Amino acid sequence: MQYRPFRHPTEYPASLDSPISGMKISVLDVNETGAMLRTDSPLTTGTKIAFSFMHYTAAGTVMWASGQHCGNAFSPNISLAEASVLRYERTHNTGRVHHMAGISEMY
Repeated sequence: MQYRPFRHPTEYPASLDSPISGMKISVLDVNETGAMLRTDSPLTTGTKIAFSFMHYTAAGTVMWASGQHCGNAFSPNISLAEASVLRYERTHNTGRVHHMAGISEMY
């Protein structure tokens, strides 16, 4: 059995670019090879997707789907810097929280 690398839990807002442009999504966990997403409308296995966060774009394929959640394999893999951006959670009033170190940043 092949195991995937650890995915860092998060809840990062992003915007789907394709196949449905402008749909708001949330990245629920991430590493350089893939991510679990929550979408407003269900996606199907095998769908090619692209989504934007900050000034980055990530593309890949839906590997599994269950209701509003799906697993995405990036193609090509995203960089460590891009994965690190997605590991930050936007909170309602305190800025951002880094899950690995528990460090808060204020804007």
